[in-house]
Amino acid sequence: MGTENKPVNYIEFYDAEKLLFEKVAPEFRQGIDPSVMHFETLLGWKSERPGDAHWMRLTRISGGTMEDAVAAICADIRSAEDHSARLKVLIRKWQFALPTAATILTVFYPEFFTMYDVRTRRQTNTEDWSQRTFTPALWEHYCEFKAKIVALAPPDLPLRDADRYVMGKDTYESREKKLARIARGEGRPRRKRNKTDGTAALAPRDALYVSRVEPSTP
Repeated sequence: MGTENKPVNYIEFYDAEKLLFEKVAPEFRQGIDPSVMHFETLLGWKSERPGDAHWMRLTRISGGTMEDAVAAICADIRSAEDHSARLKVLIRKWQFALPTAATILTVFYPEFFTMYDVRTRRQTNTEDWSQRTFTPALWEHYCEFKAKIVALAPPDLPLRDADRYVMGKDTYESREKKLARIARGEGRPRRKRNKTDGTAALAPRDALYVSRVEPSTP
Protein backbone atom coordinates (compact mmCIF):
# COMPACT_ATOMS: atom_id res chain seq x y z
CA MET A 1 0.00 0.00 0.00
CA GLY A 2 3.01 2.29 0.38
CA THR A 3 1.72 4.11 3.48
CA GLU A 4 2.65 1.65 6.22
CA ASN A 5 5.24 3.99 7.79
CA LYS A 6 3.31 7.22 7.27
CA PRO A 7 2.33 8.72 10.64
CA VAL A 8 -1.38 8.78 11.34
CA ASN A 9 -3.00 12.18 11.84
CA TYR A 10 -5.34 11.14 14.65
CA ILE A 11 -6.95 14.58 14.78
CA GLU A 12 -8.60 13.76 11.43
CA PHE A 13 -10.60 11.01 13.08
CA TYR A 14 -12.00 13.26 15.80
CA ASP A 15 -14.46 14.84 13.36
CA ALA A 16 -15.72 12.14 11.02
CA GLU A 17 -17.95 14.44 8.96
CA LYS A 18 -15.13 16.88 8.30
CA LEU A 19 -12.80 14.04 7.33
CA LEU A 20 -15.35 12.50 4.97
CA PHE A 21 -16.40 15.69 3.18
CA GLU A 22 -13.08 17.52 3.13
CA LYS A 23 -10.75 14.61 2.37
CA VAL A 24 -12.48 11.36 1.37
CA ALA A 25 -15.11 12.88 -0.94
CA PRO A 26 -12.72 15.13 -2.93
CA GLU A 27 -10.28 12.25 -3.34
CA PHE A 28 -13.07 9.99 -4.58
CA ARG A 29 -13.97 12.58 -7.22
CA GLN A 30 -10.30 12.55 -8.26
CA GLY A 31 -10.45 8.79 -8.75
CA ILE A 32 -8.77 7.89 -5.44
CA ASP A 33 -10.53 5.16 -3.47
CA PRO A 34 -10.94 5.53 0.30
CA SER A 35 -8.62 3.50 2.48
CA VAL A 36 -10.17 0.70 4.52
CA MET A 37 -9.94 2.93 7.60
CA HIS A 38 -11.67 5.79 5.81
CA PHE A 39 -14.41 3.49 4.57
CA GLU A 40 -14.83 2.18 8.12
CA THR A 41 -15.14 5.80 9.21
CA LEU A 42 -17.84 6.30 6.61
CA LEU A 43 -19.76 3.28 7.90
CA GLY A 44 -19.28 4.47 11.48
CA TRP A 45 -20.59 7.93 10.65
CA LYS A 46 -24.05 6.39 10.18
CA SER A 47 -23.73 3.87 12.99
CA GLU A 48 -21.49 4.58 15.97
CA ARG A 49 -20.42 0.93 16.09
CA PRO A 50 -20.97 -0.62 12.65
CA GLY A 51 -19.78 -4.04 13.79
CA ASP A 52 -18.01 -6.82 11.89
CA ALA A 53 -20.92 -8.00 9.74
CA HIS A 54 -20.40 -5.36 7.04
CA TRP A 55 -16.80 -6.37 6.40
CA MET A 56 -17.51 -10.10 6.59
CA ARG A 57 -20.23 -9.66 3.97
CA LEU A 58 -18.21 -7.32 1.74
CA THR A 59 -15.13 -9.56 1.63
CA ARG A 60 -17.32 -12.58 0.90
CA ILE A 61 -19.00 -10.79 -2.02
CA SER A 62 -15.73 -9.40 -3.39
CA GLY A 63 -13.86 -12.67 -2.87
CA GLY A 64 -10.82 -10.80 -1.61
CA THR A 65 -9.46 -8.57 1.12
CA MET A 66 -11.08 -5.52 2.68
CA GLU A 67 -9.03 -3.37 0.30
CA ASP A 68 -10.37 -5.40 -2.63
CA ALA A 69 -13.92 -4.91 -1.39
CA VAL A 70 -13.56 -1.12 -1.12
CA ALA A 71 -12.01 -0.96 -4.59
CA ALA A 72 -14.81 -3.07 -6.07
CA ILE A 73 -17.53 -1.00 -4.40
CA CYS A 74 -16.01 2.23 -5.68
CA ALA A 75 -15.64 0.77 -9.18
CA ASP A 76 -19.30 -0.26 -9.21
CA ILE A 77 -20.40 3.17 -8.05
CA ARG A 78 -18.33 4.98 -10.66
CA SER A 79 -19.37 2.69 -13.52
CA ALA A 80 -23.10 2.86 -12.77
CA GLU A 81 -25.03 4.62 -15.52
CA ASP A 82 -26.89 7.00 -13.20
CA HIS A 83 -27.67 7.76 -9.57
CA SER A 84 -30.50 5.26 -9.46
CA ALA A 85 -28.13 2.52 -10.59
CA ARG A 86 -25.61 3.56 -7.92
CA LEU A 87 -28.15 3.07 -5.16
CA LYS A 88 -29.30 -0.16 -6.78
CA VAL A 89 -25.84 -1.77 -6.87
CA LEU A 90 -25.15 -0.91 -3.23
CA ILE A 91 -28.44 -2.43 -2.09
CA ARG A 92 -28.76 -5.37 -4.48
CA LYS A 93 -25.15 -6.50 -4.99
CA TRP A 94 -23.43 -5.29 -1.82
CA GLN A 95 -26.47 -5.84 0.40
CA PHE A 96 -26.41 -2.52 2.21
CA ALA A 97 -29.68 -1.34 3.72
CA LEU A 98 -31.05 1.90 2.31
CA PRO A 99 -29.78 4.15 5.16
CA THR A 100 -26.17 2.93 4.81
CA ALA A 101 -26.26 2.95 1.00
CA ALA A 102 -27.62 6.49 1.02
CA THR A 103 -24.94 7.58 3.51
CA ILE A 104 -22.15 6.25 1.29
CA LEU A 105 -23.56 8.06 -1.72
CA THR A 106 -24.16 11.24 0.30
CA VAL A 107 -20.42 11.43 0.92
CA PHE A 108 -19.49 10.73 -2.70
CA TYR A 109 -22.30 12.75 -4.35
CA PRO A 110 -23.51 15.31 -1.77
CA GLU A 111 -25.14 17.46 -4.43
CA PHE A 112 -27.65 14.67 -5.19
CA PHE A 113 -27.92 12.25 -2.26
CA THR A 114 -29.01 12.89 1.31
CA MET A 115 -28.92 10.69 4.40
CA TYR A 116 -31.95 8.48 5.02
CA ASP A 117 -32.04 9.12 8.73
CA VAL A 118 -34.66 8.56 11.44
CA ARG A 119 -34.55 12.27 12.31
CA THR A 120 -35.21 13.48 8.79
CA ARG A 121 -37.84 10.79 8.26
CA ARG A 122 -39.59 11.98 11.41
CA GLN A 123 -39.51 15.61 10.29
CA THR A 124 -40.82 14.75 6.82
CA ASN A 125 -43.41 12.20 8.02
CA THR A 126 -41.78 9.61 5.78
CA GLU A 127 -42.60 5.92 6.13
CA ASP A 128 -39.58 3.80 7.00
CA TRP A 129 -38.45 1.77 3.98
CA SER A 130 -35.02 1.03 5.46
CA GLN A 131 -35.21 -2.73 5.07
CA ARG A 132 -36.74 -2.89 1.59
CA THR A 133 -34.73 -4.04 -1.38
CA PHE A 134 -34.16 -1.80 -4.38
CA THR A 135 -37.10 -1.38 -6.75
CA PRO A 136 -38.31 1.50 -8.93
CA ALA A 137 -40.82 2.21 -6.16
CA LEU A 138 -38.03 2.52 -3.59
CA TRP A 139 -36.15 4.94 -5.84
CA GLU A 140 -39.32 7.04 -6.20
CA HIS A 141 -39.81 6.90 -2.41
CA TYR A 142 -36.25 8.12 -1.85
CA CYS A 143 -36.56 10.97 -4.36
CA GLU A 144 -39.82 12.11 -2.75
CA PHE A 145 -38.14 11.98 0.66
CA LYS A 146 -35.28 14.13 -0.62
CA ALA A 147 -37.73 16.65 -2.07
CA LYS A 148 -39.43 16.95 1.33
CA ILE A 149 -36.09 17.78 2.97
CA VAL A 150 -35.43 20.54 0.46
CA ALA A 151 -38.95 21.91 1.00
CA LEU A 152 -38.49 22.03 4.81
CA ALA A 153 -35.18 23.89 4.67
CA PRO A 154 -34.69 27.58 3.90
CA PRO A 155 -34.52 28.25 0.14
CA ASP A 156 -31.23 28.16 -1.75
CA LEU A 157 -29.44 25.93 0.75
CA PRO A 158 -27.23 23.23 -0.80
CA LEU A 159 -28.70 19.78 -0.30
CA ARG A 160 -26.08 18.85 2.30
CA ASP A 161 -26.94 21.92 4.37
CA ALA A 162 -30.67 21.28 3.93
CA ASP A 163 -30.05 17.83 5.41
CA ARG A 164 -28.14 19.36 8.33
CA TYR A 165 -30.89 21.94 8.86
CA VAL A 166 -33.66 19.35 9.09
CA MET A 167 -31.58 17.07 11.36
CA GLY A 168 -30.74 20.05 13.56
CA LYS A 169 -34.41 21.01 13.72
CA ASP A 170 -35.32 17.52 14.91
CA THR A 171 -32.54 17.51 17.52
CA TYR A 172 -33.58 20.94 18.80
CA GLU A 173 -37.26 20.01 19.03
CA SER A 174 -36.48 16.72 20.80
CA ARG A 175 -34.40 18.53 23.42
CA GLU A 176 -37.05 21.22 23.74
CA LYS A 177 -39.68 18.57 24.52
CA LYS A 178 -37.35 16.90 27.03
CA LEU A 179 -36.70 20.14 28.91
CA ALA A 180 -40.40 21.00 28.92
CA ARG A 181 -41.21 17.56 30.34
CA ILE A 182 -38.62 17.97 33.10
CA ALA A 183 -39.94 21.47 33.88
CA ARG A 184 -43.42 19.97 34.36
CA GLY A 185 -41.98 17.63 37.00
CA GLU A 186 -42.12 14.61 34.71
CA GLY A 187 -38.40 13.82 34.73
CA ARG A 188 -37.45 10.18 34.41
CA PRO A 189 -34.73 8.98 36.83
CA ARG A 190 -31.90 7.16 35.14
CA ARG A 191 -32.11 3.41 35.67
CA LYS A 192 -29.07 1.15 35.95
CA ARG A 193 -29.20 -2.51 35.01
CA ASN A 194 -28.49 -4.99 37.81
CA LYS A 195 -25.42 -7.03 36.84
CA THR A 196 -26.59 -10.14 38.65
CA ASP A 197 -30.15 -10.60 37.48
CA GLY A 198 -30.46 -8.15 34.59
CA THR A 199 -33.23 -6.12 36.23
CA ALA A 200 -33.21 -2.33 36.17
CA ALA A 201 -32.55 -0.32 39.31
CA LEU A 202 -32.20 3.37 40.02
CA ALA A 203 -28.66 4.66 39.58
CA PRO A 204 -27.07 5.64 42.93
CA ARG A 205 -27.38 9.41 42.45
CA ASP A 206 -30.99 9.13 41.26
CA ALA A 207 -31.83 6.79 44.14
CA LEU A 208 -30.37 9.38 46.55
CA TYR A 209 -32.49 12.08 44.95
CA VAL A 210 -35.65 9.97 45.21
CA SER A 211 -34.91 9.11 48.85
CA ARG A 212 -34.67 12.80 49.67
CA VAL A 213 -37.92 13.64 47.92
CA GLU A 214 -39.86 10.57 49.03
CA PRO A 215 -38.44 9.20 52.31
CA SER A 216 -38.89 5.46 52.56
CA THR A 217 -41.16 4.14 55.31
CA PRO A 218 -39.73 1.69 57.86
